[in-house]
Parts: sequence; structure tokens; C-alpha cells
Amino acid sequence: MKKKRIFRSARIRKATYVSVWDDAVTVETDCMVDLDTREVFDIQKKDVTGIDMFSGEYVMIGDTRYAVYPETIRDRSEKTALWYRW
Repeated sequence: MKKKRIFRSARIRKATYVSVWDDAVTVETDCMVDLDTREVFDIQKKDVTGIDMFSGEYVMIGDTRYAVYPETIRDRSEKTALWYRW
């Protein structure tokens, strides 16, 4: 059963999570971003069968691109970076 998230911030935005594969193939999925905590959540899954090498990731909110990192390696000094839980 999928765990429901309790929204505590009024600043939740729909966004697009983008993973980059083989340095050229991008896979886009919907996600949500809490602008107060900078957490990315509800990242939708897509099948990436046949794509070999993960090259990077970022999140688009409107026309603005943001760096995104797993919670365990996020750079807390980078004020505009976003993060997600594994």
C-alpha cells in the first residue's frame, strides 16, 4: 500500500524529474517539490530497460533547471539544490 504524504507546506509545486542516460537520452517523469524543505517526492517511475549508463539528474520547475541529489549526498551549502529520499 502506498504511503500517503502529509502536506505541511503551502509551497508544494508540480515539477518534472529528468534523468539522463548514456549522456544523451533523457527520461522525464512527474514529481512534486516542497519549496520550503527543497524535497522532491512522488517521483513517478518509468521503464528504462535498454538504457545502460546513468549520467545525471535534475528537476525542472517551470523553465528553471535545478540540481537534485539523493538525501545522503546532497550538498547543503548549495542553496538552490533539491534532494530526494531513496
